[in-house]
Amino acid sequence: MNIYIVYLQMSSKNSIAIMIANTSKGQKTGQFIPVIDEYVEDFQNIFTNYGIENYVLKDLNKDEFFSTLKELGDYVKKKKIGRVFLIHNGHSSESATNKLAQFKLADTTDVLLTDITKYFKDSKYLYFLFDGCRVSKAAANPNYQVIPNQYFVLSHGVQFTCGSRGYLTDSFLNKLDKFLSINVDIFDLKSYLILLEYAYLDYLKEDKGIPNIYANRNVRNEYPELYQELLDLTGQLEEEAKFTVINEMAQLRRDFNLYNELLSDKISECDILESDLEYNEQRLNELMARKKRSVKEISKFAKLDTAIRQKLYQCKEMEKLLNEKIDEIENRMKEIGLL
Repeated sequence: MNIYIVYLQMSSKNSIAIMIANTSKGQKTGQFIPVIDEYVEDFQNIFTNYGIENYVLKDLNKDEFFSTLKELGDYVKKKKIGRVFLIHNGHSSESATNKLAQFKLADTTDVLLTDITKYFKDSKYLYFLFDGCRVSKAAANPNYQVIPNQYFVLSHGVQFTCGSRGYLTDSFLNKLDKFLSINVDIFDLKSYLILLEYAYLDYLKEDKGIPNIYANRNVRNEYPELYQELLDLTGQLEEEAKFTVINEMAQLRRDFNLYNELLSDKISECDILESDLEYNEQRLNELMARKKRSVKEISKFAKLDTAIRQKLYQCKEMEKLLNEKIDEIENRMKEIGLL
């Protein structure tokens, strides 16, 4: 078990840095292992030297990894740490099923990017540098799941479907050291984006890959010009760099309105059917009360009664399903603060 925890008395302004490294020992790419070990050492040295609380999770199995991650998440929540920096370096890919970045633990358990971020959902700022391969069988660009932090920035070392040697970490740590040496608060959003820009420039100069960046609307709106500079470096269109809960909010509102409209129509349809059924029952009762009954006419209204009841049952079942869907949407809206 390789887990290094460095606790420092001087935490840097309500901030914490966490590195996740997987060398995937035994794989054909074993020559990559020493490089990752160097990055782990650099990460620890830099953050420790500047008095920033930092943790490293390296080559853990499923139980070790998630129990430690939960401890860190609970710790961050208890201490109300508002700014979290995550970095992953190692073998990874993109899940064709979930369309999310993922990597394997020491016991080959797959871990999705959102399996990590969910433990830090209460922090206001979450920065994630995910540096590894993004090879995938998926045909479309990644569809990132909800990450509800108020400010979230995700940076990849390579474009979607591309392989990586994890070198963005090297450029990032080099620039990080320089920024911290002149007392720059790299957990400040603007400073972090500028740090990324310098790291991207260094990385691109070395021709080691083309990075990608994604951020939620709060980040994009806070510093639009700076964010556009990053997009210019990555070659991404603005629409390609949007995701997370901000986009989900708009979708939830659309779905909420749509399902309520459908429900309203369905309720009206059920009301009409109930009225038709009541009228048909009246006519049937009148026919049955006559001394001279018309069997043919009674049969006609009896069949109509059955047909209306079947339609009304289906209508009520659909009304029930729509209500359940609306409840589901409302619960999600409450979770992310829309209601």
